[in-house]
Amino acid sequence: MFEALDPQTGSEAALVARAVIAHHAAAECFRPAVLPEVSLALQSRLIAQAAAVSRLSSQLVMALQLRALRDALIEAGASDARAQRAAEELAGYEREFAGIRGDMQQGFAKVDQQFAKVDQQFAKVDQQFAVVRGDINLLRWMAGANFALTLAVFVKLFIH
Repeated sequence: MFEALDPQTGSEAALVARAVIAHHAAAECFRPAVLPEVSLALQSRLIAQAAAVSRLSSQLVMALQLRALRDALIEAGASDARAQRAAEELAGYEREFAGIRGDMQQGFAKVDQQFAKVDQQFAKVDQQFAVVRGDINLLRWMAGANFALTLAVFVKLFIH
């Protein structure tokens, strides 16, 4: 990944190194989030952390790309001021999209919280069903014992 971003200066190399580290940190947050034994609440937190670190990585890469865009525009004959304005305008769009992504992630977090509440309610229902199953098993045993005793009384009546 480092080579693919092709840093040209020391400051670009530092940005690329940070972007690579952030990328791997995001992957480390996503990895435990997909395990089946992880609770929904922990999964939501891990995904939120991974998304934040992933955004950082994207922002660092975007900074490199904006610098490359500015340099390319200057090379193509645009004035330094116009190239800088174009790069800043593109960065503005990126910030706008980042805001939209943030709003979406907040919405997803709220949905995740609602799902966690629904999961808790289902857990309570499961507990209640377990009690009902126990009661049904007791009633089956009682009905079986009653049938056996009734059968024993009839057998005793008709045999003697």
